[in-house]
Amino acid sequence: MAPDPVSRMFVYWNGAFAGTGFTAEGFVTHFADDARLIVNGQPRASGPAEIARHFEAIRTAAQSATVTLPLLRCLTEGNAMFVKYRVDAVVDGTAEAEEAMAYVELADGRIALMEVLSRPLD
Repeated sequence: MAPDPVSRMFVYWNGAFAGTGFTAEGFVTHFADDARLIVNGQPRASGPAEIARHFEAIRTAAQSATVTLPLLRCLTEGNAMFVKYRVDAVVDGTAEAEEAMAYVELADGRIALMEVLSRPLD
């Protein structure tokens, strides 16, 4: 089992992307019912069902995507986490990579807030 809630979520994420897709049922283990996902300052989704739809739209647009595990950095203090990770993808036949950092708040062991800042890697 992955050592922290964000890593466990990304284990699911990698499997769902490569497999049959993202579902609310798959995310409910990882995200609180009222969880918020914010990416580069923009609210993207709230709750497991919207989060699944958000990531499924990404899955539809890309031929592949993988979050590199273990995380590049993971700091935890109480119910707060800061993580740094890399995503490698193929979109329209072109390989892409991005580096992302996220501030995460946990509630009862699940992600209540995930605020991501990302940038492409050259």
